[in-house]
Amino acid sequence: MVAAAKGLKVIVPNIGLIASSPLLRAVQTAEILYQEYHDVQLIKTDVLRPGLKFLDLINWLQHQPATGVTALVGHEPDLSYLTCRLLTGDEQPFLHFKKGGTCLVESPENIQAGNAHLLWFITPGELRKIGAAG
Repeated sequence: MVAAAKGLKVIVPNIGLIASSPLLRAVQTAEILYQEYHDVQLIKTDVLRPGLKFLDLINWLQHQPATGVTALVGHEPDLSYLTCRLLTGDEQPFLHFKKGGTCLVESPENIQAGNAHLLWFITPGELRKIGAAG
């Protein structure tokens, strides 16, 4: 994950907020990201616990200060479900994250199901290659 975080830093030089599930593995991953993005805020939130409720997470996101990119560190299949629901409004995921995989989703200020755009989706292996080359 350390090498993947370096690759993410190459692709996304600035993150405004890292939000993590409070469960140990997610916190460990978030802390690795934090080591790459030193001046970012790192918070733990229950809305990213396994079994996350889409509307609870959307409500939480809408009440966060505008910080640019927000990195969400959570669990599968919840993050796949969340991403696909943001992109299409459909409740069935059509993509799946591997551990350490990431994507960049762009959303208008009024984030809701079906109004986001996928900018990229990258596997952990690809992130590690980017980090090694950067």
